Amino acid sequence: APAAIVGDFGSAAVEGALIRCGWPILKIRRWATVGGAVAWSALLFGFACTRNLPLAAALYIAAFVVYGAHKSGYAANFLEVGGKDTATLMAMANMLGNVPIAIAPSLGLLLRRRTGSWLTFFGLHCALNLVAGLAFGRFASLKEGRALLAERRQRSKAD
Repeated sequence: APAAIVGDFGSAAVEGALIRCGWPILKIRRWATVGGAVAWSALLFGFACTRNLPLAAALYIAAFVVYGAHKSGYAANFLEVGGKDTATLMAMANMLGNVPIAIAPSLGLLLRRRTGSWLTFFGLHCALNLVAGLAFGRFASLKEGRALLAERRQRSKAD
């Protein structure tokens, strides 16, 4: 979506400026991922709640703009700790992440039939995204990645 592309470039510019200001990379990743998850969840929930079509369109577009920031944090972590296994690690994470996408249409229709509204479905989606973003913010760490990289460097020097 064009809005997500704008978000990608916008978040890259903001993150680059923060690096030049001396912010640590982990802090930037947490900011991008957690801030993006919170903003995305709030904007999508607002989209689900509004009955005003222009406002709904604006909230939906804004949600995908901030999605660019949200995804920049966790994608960079795969690259940093994955090494030669980055592709496999990302494939496994994407596969697990796409399981909810596979069941979402059925779940959405079920919730819509039972409640008479899409609000429950969007609310559940937003809550789960918010929890995932907050969990990333709480548990994201570069310590293990740095230890793994140091170990690999030692082994490659020994070879």
